[in-house]
Order: sequence, then C-alpha cells, then structure tokens
Amino acid sequence: MSRVKFAVQSLVLYLNTRRVENRITAELSAIKKSRRNSSANTELLQKINDLDRNISLMGYEVRDIKNGVGSRDSNSGSRRSGSNRTPQDYTGDIQTLWQVFDRLFKEKRRLEKRTESSMYSKISEEIRELGQRLGDATIRKFHKRLTRNPTDETIEFIRLWVDNERELDTEVEEEENSDSAGPSGTRE
Repeated sequence: MSRVKFAVQSLVLYLNTRRVENRITAELSAIKKSRRNSSANTELLQKINDLDRNISLMGYEVRDIKNGVGSRDSNSGSRRSGSNRTPQDYTGDIQTLWQVFDRLFKEKRRLEKRTESSMYSKISEEIRELGQRLGDATIRKFHKRLTRNPTDETIEFIRLWVDNERELDTEVEEEENSDSAGPSGTRE
C-alpha cells in the first residue's frame, strides 16, 4: 500500500472516529445529566461510564494511526508511538519498580484476558479506588518507558498500586494455604 493511500485512509478513519466520538460524547453527557439524580439507574450509569472508557481507549488507536504507527506485532506485544520516542532505560529504584509493575501487569492482563489499553484503564481505576488519581496515558507511558523522568507522584501512585497487588496476592495465597489445612490447622 502506498504511503499516500495509507495516509488518506488514516485521515478518513481519524476524521470519522472524531465525528462519532463527539456525537457519542454529547449524547452521553445529556444522558448523564438527566439520570444523575436517580439511584435506580446505577446500572445504566455504569454502562454509560463503560462506553465513556471505551471512547477514551479508542483515542489511543486513533492517535497511533494519526502518528503513522503500524499495527501491533503479536509476538512483541508492544508499540512505538513514533520514531522519535524510544524506551528509556530506568535506573535504580525506578527500574526495580518498573520490573515488578511489568510482571504484575502481564500476569493480571493474562488472568483477566484484557487488552493492553483496557489494562491501563483498569489500573487507573484501581489507583482511584486507592484514593489517588493517575491517568491511563501516564500509566501507559511509564509502562512503555516513554517517560524520561517519571514524576515523584507517578512513582508514588504506581508503587501504591504495586504494593496493593502484592498484598492481594499474599491474601489469596494465605486463603489457598488455609483451605488445604486440616482441622488442626496443619496440612494433611
């Protein structure tokens, strides 16, 4: 496929996606406003929020097309967001945190059968549940090592998520061990 044809297709896709995204966003906003006070419609609001999240995930795909990034290599599982962005080599504590984060990310993604983009949203949501805010894009940039110097806040919030995941893993292991213990508390 020639570069011009690819560029035209990408532009058409981008413009159509933006138009649909704007229309859906406007409709969702109207629905949210009209339903905000009704506690009986929590399921509807959850579906609206899921749609909202999907729209933001679609934005990643549009940006990749707009930036001329090819499709994801199914073997590598990674993407580059432009030729001028290369993964940074983290050092020290940040590198250690990144390694643990990457392992937990991959494990959770495999268990929950999620796309990479939906994992960033899920982690962002879990960080919010821990009382902090960190956007999907920030988490993605840290994970892809596209951020040269992550902020202290980013490191703190990712460490909070990592610690929480480790704690959950420990609780699951303890439950599994106690389930296999006999009545006296010892293994049979």
